[in-house]
Amino acid sequence: MKDLELNDILVRPNRLLFGVTMYINGVWVFSFPTNLVRSDYQSNYYLVDYKFGLVRSGETNPRNIAVMGAPGDYVSYDTRTGALSHIPAKLFTTLFPPPNINPPKRTRNSEDIRNPKFLTKIQQETDGPPSDKVAQAIRVTPTKTTY
Repeated sequence: MKDLELNDILVRPNRLLFGVTMYINGVWVFSFPTNLVRSDYQSNYYLVDYKFGLVRSGETNPRNIAVMGAPGDYVSYDTRTGALSHIPAKLFTTLFPPPNINPPKRTRNSEDIRNPKFLTKIQQETDGPPSDKVAQAIRVTPTKTTY
């Protein structure tokens, strides 16, 4: 404790991540992903197919990785600062869900219901003929209680 200096006690800010290294053919190499998936007004998102890592600025050894990423994860590139961020695949699908392929059904209006062919069309589109069981279940039969 007696050998501590002021520089040892001060909290140093983390340097931003500016480099991407990928593990290709058994070797860590500096690279940058080219598979652009999504682009916003201030960020670009890249899908990475290899095991990768993000390194801090000024790093010359590609094996000194600050943040490790798995194949199928994403890298976010901030266009304003040039900083990189790791986004796991599960978080990316949460932030940007895939578009709904099936269009929503059109809501019915009063003109459709007034059309006599509309109800006939609905009955034809159902899986089977109308069931008498439903009608029997709806009927209320009065019962007499005997004392």
